[in-house]
Amino acid sequence: MKNNLITAFVLLLAMVSIVLVSSCASKKNPDELKPIPSEFYGEWQAQDGSRLQIFANGKGAFKIGGKSVEGGTVEYMPKMNSFEISLLGISETFRIDQAPSGNEMKLNGMVFRRVGGFALESPSTTSTPSRTSPASLPSDAELRELSYKSLRNFGNAVVNEDFTLFHALMAPEFQREFSPERLKTVFSQFIEKKVDVGMLIQDAPIAFSAPARLDENGVLKTQGAIASKVAPVDVLFSLDYVFRDGEWKLVGLDIKTQEPQRP
Repeated sequence: MKNNLITAFVLLLAMVSIVLVSSCASKKNPDELKPIPSEFYGEWQAQDGSRLQIFANGKGAFKIGGKSVEGGTVEYMPKMNSFEISLLGISETFRIDQAPSGNEMKLNGMVFRRVGGFALESPSTTSTPSRTSPASLPSDAELRELSYKSLRNFGNAVVNEDFTLFHALMAPEFQREFSPERLKTVFSQFIEKKVDVGMLIQDAPIAFSAPARLDENGVLKTQGAIASKVAPVDVLFSLDYVFRDGEWKLVGLDIKTQEPQRP
């Protein structure tokens, strides 16, 4: 009986050793993990609707098919020419077929285009000078896309508790006034309450409460509300833009959430 117990104990130790060796072998080598290059930062989308977000704080998100992750960890493996986004056992590995060039890259055989964020491009001596003011107001469709993009970028900053990328997308005037750390403090209540604005506005139409206009300083003023389809909440916003470097950039914002005020 005693010999049987000893034999069983030895076998158990052997099994534990195998499990430990296997789990250690599956772990990535920390020496092979590097910060992902900044040209990957931003929000990306493929033709099939797959979405990918990479932030400057090492966090990321993806939605591919029925699998998605928000606020995951990005692990860049240059030796394997790939990176992984993972959270609580859910992960996706992206093989880098073509590194970002301007606003396009190729991962896992799919072309992703940047739909939010910024491109790190070298200045060209043949490029035309950037306009400082637009020829006219944006169209209604452009205003809606501009508003959605700003609100999604804000939501991403709150979810990841990092306003670095959001700050980089702002107009220079705003950047000088507000640092990423100050933005985090200003919107601390959103972070504490884990208000995911990007999720709240998903597939919900914008109702502008007043026509967009340009004030005497050339600031584009917009305001409206979005009745969420995923929660009994209205997202109210006032977004101000200035035209810089050939595009409208956010220079001021006021975002609130409230219970629906409908009969």
